[in-house]
Amino acid sequence: KYKQCCGPMEGHSLFPSEGFTVLPYVLETVPAGRYDSVPFKQLDPEEVAHVASEWRQDGRIEPATRLLEAMLAPGAKLDARHEFAFDTLCDLYLGAQRDEDRLTLIERVMETQDKMLRAAAWQRRATLHTDCGEHTRAWEVFKEAQRLDPDNPSLAPLELMLLANGGRFDEVQKRADFWAKRLTKLGY
Repeated sequence: KYKQCCGPMEGHSLFPSEGFTVLPYVLETVPAGRYDSVPFKQLDPEEVAHVASEWRQDGRIEPATRLLEAMLAPGAKLDARHEFAFDTLCDLYLGAQRDEDRLTLIERVMETQDKMLRAAAWQRRATLHTDCGEHTRAWEVFKEAQRLDPDNPSLAPLELMLLANGGRFDEVQKRADFWAKRLTKLGY
């Protein structure tokens, strides 16, 4: 009878955990040279970025890079859901010392229509200026990122880093306190 056989399973998921996805297994079947044919418009960009991030952690740098390059290719319609993919690809380029590719990606994303994604690119650009010792330009770029997305929690460590790199240690604690209160108020 149903109540003895299947009844106890009622309300239980057939999947091992909430959020189970087959995307990693599907992408495993696609040769890296064919990633440009993946229907990214039909996939969740955050889920694709998660797969690439997992591959990166497993040391599968080339497939992770190629997957994200295909999804974030010039001409692709990008929005805030692509931020994780953008950040992951920037990190992959950094690790591979592909500085020109990273800069090209950042500058291209700085021009996207989506304000949140654009703000993330402006933040990345600020760090590049800081790395080059261009502190004045880094602050200008930071201010633009802040204007675009003033409540982004990533602004806090970025501002503190800019202050510290500029030798403005007396301001670091004050701004850290400001950000702690603000982020708490915003629910972070």
